[in-house]
Amino acid sequence: GIPVKELICKTSVMIIFVYNSFSAAPLYAQPDQHHHGEQLIPWQQIITLGQTAYKDYTPVSGLFPMVNGAIQHLLLNGTVSDYSPAISLMMLLFCIITSYLIYKHIGGLWSLAISILFCLPSYNRQYMVLPVLLLLTLPALVKKKNLWLQLWIACCFLAGLYYPLYGAALLLGTFPFAIYQFFLFLKSDCFIMQRKKISFYISWLIIFLPIIISAPLLFRMLNHTLTFSSQTILADGISLFGQSVPAKFMPYLSVEKLRYVFYFSLRFLLPAFAVWCFVYLLFVLFSKMKTGVIYDSNDMKSLYLGITSAIITLCISYTYTLVRADIDVILSRTAHIIIPILGIFLPVLLLSYAKDIFDSKLIITFVAVGFSLPLVLFTQVSNMKFPDMWIYPNAEANLIMDDGSKLYTYYKVPDNFVKMDESELNFLNTLGNGFMVNDQFHYILDYETVIKKCNAVSDDTCYMGFDGQGFYYYNNVKVCATGFIQAAKGYDAQQEILTQAKEKRPVIFLMEPQSTYYIYYWMMTNDYIYGKEDQCFYPKELFDKMYPDSTGDDYRIDCPATDLGAVPSSFGKSIDTLSPLFINKLSFTSKMKATTNTLTFDTPISGTDYDFIYLTLDTTNRTAQTITVTFETTDSSSFSGNSVQCEIRDGTLLLPMGMNAVWLLSDISSISINTNDGSMIPIQEMELQKIRQ
Repeated sequence: GIPVKELICKTSVMIIFVYNSFSAAPLYAQPDQHHHGEQLIPWQQIITLGQTAYKDYTPVSGLFPMVNGAIQHLLLNGTVSDYSPAISLMMLLFCIITSYLIYKHIGGLWSLAISILFCLPSYNRQYMVLPVLLLLTLPALVKKKNLWLQLWIACCFLAGLYYPLYGAALLLGTFPFAIYQFFLFLKSDCFIMQRKKISFYISWLIIFLPIIISAPLLFRMLNHTLTFSSQTILADGISLFGQSVPAKFMPYLSVEKLRYVFYFSLRFLLPAFAVWCFVYLLFVLFSKMKTGVIYDSNDMKSLYLGITSAIITLCISYTYTLVRADIDVILSRTAHIIIPILGIFLPVLLLSYAKDIFDSKLIITFVAVGFSLPLVLFTQVSNMKFPDMWIYPNAEANLIMDDGSKLYTYYKVPDNFVKMDESELNFLNTLGNGFMVNDQFHYILDYETVIKKCNAVSDDTCYMGFDGQGFYYYNNVKVCATGFIQAAKGYDAQQEILTQAKEKRPVIFLMEPQSTYYIYYWMMTNDYIYGKEDQCFYPKELFDKMYPDSTGDDYRIDCPATDLGAVPSSFGKSIDTLSPLFINKLSFTSKMKATTNTLTFDTPISGTDYDFIYLTLDTTNRTAQTITVTFETTDSSSFSGNSVQCEIRDGTLLLPMGMNAVWLLSDISSISINTNDGSMIPIQEMELQKIRQ
């Protein structure tokens, strides 16, 4: 009879994998203007509006949105309503490529099992990792060394453009084997024969020409990636260890330190487990080589390449995902790289090329480990949907063995969604014929009011600080630097944005000083003018054209009081490493009035000269939880936002007073420090400081 595996054709495997991975495609403008917004705007900014990538406009996370952008604009109508269908078609494309390559490796039966158990998640940054590894480990391709080298270069180039981190991981992961292939090729008779053919040189020219043309872009991408990756350094960026243990994690443990140790141990050990699986198999493989097992076959080369590249690829991938980790998710940003490599790629390698090398028990054990991952992590359809796309009627269906619940023929439009052509935004040609949530109308209309005023006097205005990247798409305007300036938390990253902002002179809306202090400081202390009516900041030359008879509004009047929470305490704990960043230090400890904790300056100080206060408080027997620093200015006006509040914690505080615009833009005549319960708290040390610029 015909073997079972031959009865299962590749088309069946593809269809099932596509069905399991399907992303809903409603004609909705997605309400999440951050996660979906960052995938909406790259094509618009680079292709439609003609901005230079990583020079005029810098995508937040690589050029991967250009794929769905191409589908949205070239195959569909290029509107907001076409975004969800474009995402679905993008997923369909990668599903077909991935499942086909899996089938090529292991045939129908095991491919069917993988297509049933696994899916392609909505998180699409890692989409190229698995197909590239599967392609490069095909024995028939490994045998053709010249073609393998050409495809290796092309795949790493495209993967780097798609998402720089994973592109670098693939490049470095496969590099040792590429060197091996290269020298074997130079020694082969094939090289001697092919170098005599003109087609050999033409094929290599085709490979290198796009890379040469893209060299300036690649250097800009590399510089951007290195700059932003430097933000993982403790207080100058985003630290995993600065997070608290979620309340739902092992709540039965009464010892908090034990919960802390377990939580952060798991966040590192679980991803490390995937690496150690491959390291162990590599050790076994080397042991087999020493015992005389033939290892010069293409199957053995594919197995060796697969294991070594997986180790390096995982380690490089973790350099970002383990550090830039979200709260409350143990495998945050690591699950989506562990599953394709440990869950799919490892079983494919073992089932295809390890039968004559490894013991069957070893193969079965590791295949079982890989196949168990979706049962643990992707129990429901909703588990794989990040970023969430409104709306999934089948979101609560079990991912496995619940196929009937995944079928639906329609979706119900929620009551808070309005038909595009029936909304008050129907004048925008970026909408399409879908639906949009009505509570976002006012953002778009407010931005449009300002945009029309700017367009009346300027032909090429850039914008910064929209409340969500998707709004740039709706209003069809140029972004200055990046649509998500909050991603630049470190000094160097903010300087990169400032370089572009100083050249482009954008109109700036929402500013979050706690996230982007240097950008905020530059705007506040340079020739930007606040327009209260428009709720934005204009460069002076543009404001003078728009409002020739006005000098602008005083932002200090609108500035609210500032609550810094535990930030000053965190900064205070890092004072030893942060102190070299400060200049113009002045000590006033001896001049504080002990009975009122009030300091009156003999000569008023400027908020721009001293934008931080370092305090050490005597917390002995204290009952207060917070302090409020209230200050008086030399202006005759009274500003209601002239105070900064923070938690006391252990009493060592470094307060970024400049994050309060009243302080930053004023001359300060006196300071008062009060507790939340009215009690006195002795001040041991007080120093005014200015941070580097």
